[in-house]
Amino acid sequence: MRGLPVFRPERGEWIGQWGDITITVADPELAQAHALEMRGSASDLLNRVLPGFHEQVFPRAIDAASEGCRKVLGWQGVPELEDWELIALEVDARDRLWVAVQEYVADDYALWIVGFDRHGRARHLRRAPDLAGSGQAPLHLRGDHVLDLGLGSAALTCAGRTV
Repeated sequence: MRGLPVFRPERGEWIGQWGDITITVADPELAQAHALEMRGSASDLLNRVLPGFHEQVFPRAIDAASEGCRKVLGWQGVPELEDWELIALEVDARDRLWVAVQEYVADDYALWIVGFDRHGRARHLRRAPDLAGSGQAPLHLRGDHVLDLGLGSAALTCAGRTV
């Protein structure tokens, strides 16, 4: 897809469809200012990540979720790459990208929600029940925080301790 999807303001955030995926963008100014456009920093982030998303960001989200399968659930192996699906994207108020992925073959219960820093590195991992409906919390608040992914690829922390 070329360019950004069309976004509409709804409930204090911007909502857009990117293929089958919903993208939400938090915008604290939206409710007060009745902004006509999404903030530029969020647009810039999406313009950077969406063109190469499936080749760059999506595999990193799967790698982070796979670490969660091993570290949090104790799995020896992890689901195959092709078993993962992209569920949703979010840009929070601090311009961090959050990506929800799910694996339906072995674990259809939960979403794995990966938070990325401004440099495109996976930093946070959350796990949330797979619930339908519009009353859900934003991705970056949904479910439980299960892992912090540190600066080095091997530096993972779980519940405050290095694993």
